Amino acid sequence: MKNLNQLTTDYKACKKKIAAKKLPLKKDLKEKIKCAKHYLQQIRVVLRDYEFESDEDEIHFFKTIKPSITGELRFFKHQLSYILEKPATSSECKEVYIRKKLEALNFFKRRNLQFYKYVKNDESHLDTIYFLRKNNQLELFDLSLTDLDSDTSTSHCLKLAKVVSHDYLVEYYKKELIDIGNEDVNKPDLIPIVWTESKANLVELIYALHNSGVFNQGNIEIKEISETFESFFNIDLGDVYRTFNDIKSRKVNQVRFLSKLQDSLQNKLFELEK
Repeated sequence: MKNLNQLTTDYKACKKKIAAKKLPLKKDLKEKIKCAKHYLQQIRVVLRDYEFESDEDEIHFFKTIKPSITGELRFFKHQLSYILEKPATSSECKEVYIRKKLEALNFFKRRNLQFYKYVKNDESHLDTIYFLRKNNQLELFDLSLTDLDSDTSTSHCLKLAKVVSHDYLVEYYKKELIDIGNEDVNKPDLIPIVWTESKANLVELIYALHNSGVFNQGNIEIKEISETFESFFNIDLGDVYRTFNDIKSRKVNQVRFLSKLQDSLQNKLFELEK
């Protein structure tokens, strides 16, 4: 395993060099992603024609070494995506966003609970099935990771990488929730913004914004926008789809609230020009 051990050592050294630079977080993550991708590719190249000295060595590599690097790569990618996409709004909206991320992670854990327990309890009775390439069992498992090459992966080293990144992400998001709480403590008290128009008018506004593509370049569902507005205004909009059908059924001026907004702004502009 000399070549593989050297690549692992070089990867760790690469991470240390990046950490020593003390780069801004986004740049730091981009450098770590580049580093992990580079060494994983080098490992794949070596593995294509590599024969381990024993099954124990191969199991150790695919159960411990490769999932660790792949798991870190997944964590770096998810962390960067979170930083770029998290809502720059109220703490409440940020909390809702993070809790949705945690729920998705919890769903993965529940769906793979048997394997998760296998890993966390340091079990080994299925290692020869999970972590040896010669079993050629990749096609038997539903894996969403892109690395499906039977020469460089086993059926469960990829799933184990997800377990590794799962644990990193859970701890990361929990710390983010704590930081949001501290953020609230350090903020001056703000007057709450309360929606005082009808719920139907808010739904009309939400649909107008959605169909204008003003959020996420239009790549977002009505339900997600509605939930954000509900969290922000602490309001329950109920069945927004049914409310929108009521709006469509109006006989006169279907978009009466939007018309009201337009008239109000035009009147204000007219007053300022006097």
